[in-house]
Amino acid sequence: MHNSEKLLRVNSALMALSRTNKALLTAKDEKQFMQDVCDIIVQTRGYLLAWVGYAQHDKTKFVTPVANAGFEKPYLDQIKISWAENKWGMGPTGIAIRTGKMQIVQDTLTDPKYKPWRKVGITHGFRGSITLPLNVDNEILGALMIYTQEPNAFHKEEVKLLGELASDIAFGISHLRMQQRLEKNKIELANLLKQTLEVAMYAVEKRDPYTAGHQNRTAVLAKAIALEMKLPQEQIEGITYGAMVHDIGKIYVPAEFLSRPGKLNNLEMQVIHTHPESGYDLVKNIAYPWPIGQIILQHHERLDGTGYPAGLKGSEILLEARIVSVADVVEAMMSHRPYRPALSLNEALKEIKRYKGTRFDPDVVNACIRLFTKRGFKLK
Repeated sequence: MHNSEKLLRVNSALMALSRTNKALLTAKDEKQFMQDVCDIIVQTRGYLLAWVGYAQHDKTKFVTPVANAGFEKPYLDQIKISWAENKWGMGPTGIAIRTGKMQIVQDTLTDPKYKPWRKVGITHGFRGSITLPLNVDNEILGALMIYTQEPNAFHKEEVKLLGELASDIAFGISHLRMQQRLEKNKIELANLLKQTLEVAMYAVEKRDPYTAGHQNRTAVLAKAIALEMKLPQEQIEGITYGAMVHDIGKIYVPAEFLSRPGKLNNLEMQVIHTHPESGYDLVKNIAYPWPIGQIILQHHERLDGTGYPAGLKGSEILLEARIVSVADVVEAMMSHRPYRPALSLNEALKEIKRYKGTRFDPDVVNACIRLFTKRGFKLK
């Protein structure tokens, strides 16, 4: 091989390595990452075919293609490869998977390891190949196979670069699988936390039959407002679950205060006003993926500083809490209470519109009003 040809092949390997590393930075799916790698290898113009096969751990021990690029279909459909110690497992792929060592075929016409596939390989113009085992987390997952149209094509510098490529691919697979496990764990944890929030919601409402369903309906409305505002999904989840338990602190409020039909005195109102802080204290040490504690603590704060417990103003109040506060007020006004009958939807919307920009966030109020007047939303 002339020096210019060697340089071209080294550049091709170097380009494939560089582009694979870039693909890893944006990879989200293992199968797509494998396909991107094969496409990159063939697109460098130095290689005819690239494919990735995963070792099957069953009686057959076949190697199953999971991604390919080049003259893939005719060739891969006509061959059978195993990593068992039999006729179909004594080739470069089978040996590479069993031993974890790179296998190079400098000439497919003479190398005995390639004999079972020689006839098919010749029809596709394959004269050389390199098989790179994929060692993922100390286990050989499978192998990457690369084919050339020239014999004696692989030399020291190129082989070194392709070895680095295989290591980077294996790292990419490991990283994607770790991300998948973390996401699964995150979902499982979130589901568990959601269940605890639901239990907490029912615990509060059992003590106060007059507000049974209040937190749940508030959550339904708060979620609808957040969707109307086109907030990110994760933020919408936080708003929904924060609203579900926004009154959890009422567990510490005497039940007779909550169900009394008459007006409460100042001291009793002061006790009622402690429920945001009491609720916050209950959940502040739980590692929710959403700001549940702050939603509970701030849902009675108002933009103009007239709310409680801290008299926060404007942007000092979390957006999630601003949404829950509007939903809380609308739901409460439309529900029966011991001290008054339920008010109409128009009266509830008139109330939040009256205080738009002073007590309540204008964007939240507008979204809430649109839900009922433009979207046909109904609070059940």
